[in-house]
Order: sequence, then structure tokens, then C-alpha cells
Amino acid sequence: MNGQNFFIRTKINNQKPKNVAKPKLDSTVEFNLPDNQKVNLFLSDKNGNVLFTIVKDKFLRKGYYSKKFDFTKLPVGLYYYKLKTDLYEFTKALKLM
Repeated sequence: MNGQNFFIRTKINNQKPKNVAKPKLDSTVEFNLPDNQKVNLFLSDKNGNVLFTIVKDKFLRKGYYSKKFDFTKLPVGLYYYKLKTDLYEFTKALKLM
């Protein structure tokens, strides 16, 4: 699996409700599976500690997938997505500023 099959887009929602100090921070994780596989998708900190499980032991068919995730409560820092299947692992960095 190459990097073109797994990529991350992060955006800040500019339409924040009144009286909200911090806008919602959404991240969309998109990936493509070349084969039917069991998938795990995690978000970890820079030390490798898993903070959130986005997809856990789910059997997915070949194709394109998109998952949204809210980072509003996470502090500024470096995080990592890890996509793991029976056939491969792929890690991608995400820097929150």
C-alpha cells in the first residue's frame, strides 16, 4: 500500500456557535483498501500511546472510506494515525497547532 491510498485532511469549522471559545476542529481520515480486510485505525500521541480508536476490528470491503473525528479537546501537539490490517500497517503524522 502506498501513501496515495491513505491520506488525511484536517480542517477547522469556521462556523462556530455564539459563546464558544474554541471552534470545532474536525479531521477527515480517508483511506483506500485494495482488498477485503479487517481494519483497525487508531490515533496515538508522540509516545505511541493510543488515545482514540476510530475503527476497531471491523471487516471492510475493498474500496474507499472516510471517517470524521473531532479534535477539539486535544492539546496542541504531534499525533499519529495508524491504519493496521492483517496485511500491512501505515502511519501518518498530524500536527495540531
